[in-house]
Amino acid sequence: MPNDFFNELKKLFEKLPGIGPRQASRFIWAMVDFSGDERKKMAQLINSLDKHLFRCGECLRVFSVAAPHSSTLGVGGLQTPSVFPQGAALCSFCKPNFSRDHSKIMVVERDSDLSNIEKSGAYNGLYHVLGGIINPLQDNQRARDGIKKLFERLNSRPVSSKSDFRSGKKPDFFPSGREIILALSPTKLSEFTGNYIVKVLEPLKPKITRLGRGLATGTELEYADETTLRQALDNRK
Repeated sequence: MPNDFFNELKKLFEKLPGIGPRQASRFIWAMVDFSGDERKKMAQLINSLDKHLFRCGECLRVFSVAAPHSSTLGVGGLQTPSVFPQGAALCSFCKPNFSRDHSKIMVVERDSDLSNIEKSGAYNGLYHVLGGIINPLQDNQRARDGIKKLFERLNSRPVSSKSDFRSGKKPDFFPSGREIILALSPTKLSEFTGNYIVKVLEPLKPKITRLGRGLATGTELEYADETTLRQALDNRK
């Protein structure tokens, strides 16, 4: 039977998204066969995580910075910094450099969703990462904090007209966005979260849109569920 050390390590691995007890156990068994240098390197990288990866204080996305001994730019576009307190640094997306469309904010559940959208090259606006969805049966405080941060983000700055960006005119303030795009997964809990966001933001009266949903190419109507059919009808062209 696994001892307390094994169970404690397994519980830590189970905190990773999508990892259950069996997968966590497999990780441990595989790591037993790692060389000492490999385990040491892994431990060093994990211990230095907060020196290289940060959550943006504005959009809450994870971005990287250059190593302390390097003068090169990191993925986030920042030069070598001293260690930032979590949430204190701004990523390159959120800086008022007008390289992205600051009139739009796309709300996503996870950093992996953001990464996938960026790979498509179809969007050039800002983001807001919730860190999950709201489940009435569970206490996901991070998602609720993400929604609270979105409200504060919109409420703290006035909105500039889109023409200011196109004309190159620099406004006197950094706009937080005009259109809020809810890019959440097509699940019931995500739908609940989206409706909750709409209700929270209602006093600010922003323009809120959702990604188009409906029947995928090759789908037969006979096997489509009610939700998919309703969305397909709502988003018909």
